[in-house]
Amino acid sequence: SVEAPYEQTWIFMVAVPYMLVFPLSFSFSVVAAFSYWQSRDDPQFREVQYWLLRNAMCRTVLAILLLFIQSHMEQLMSPFICTKREDDSIVMDNAQDIECKASNERYQFLVLFATIGWSVLAAVYSTLVLS
Repeated sequence: SVEAPYEQTWIFMVAVPYMLVFPLSFSFSVVAAFSYWQSRDDPQFREVQYWLLRNAMCRTVLAILLLFIQSHMEQLMSPFICTKREDDSIVMDNAQDIECKASNERYQFLVLFATIGWSVLAAVYSTLVLS
């Protein structure tokens, strides 16, 4: 059997919640544009309709985030969870062939993207809390 490198599988698993938001955002944009065009004669109706649409979009995004938050955080933590072997090498728990060393390019890649992922996650939740 053919197996993809751990980095590719990991990046896909990290990106799944974000990929689910793209079609949702596209449909939100299409419906918002259509409703804006349809209600051009009544600005108050347009405002209420857009508020309801934005409310539904935010609730759906929040449900997606809550559904995937545990697995997403586990995936983002995996580069930082390392185990010491008997031969004194330190490797990742989820990928025993990747050493937890700053000089290892594969490990640097995972740590960089995990840090970016944590930053995006913090930004999204901060935005949701503040809005």
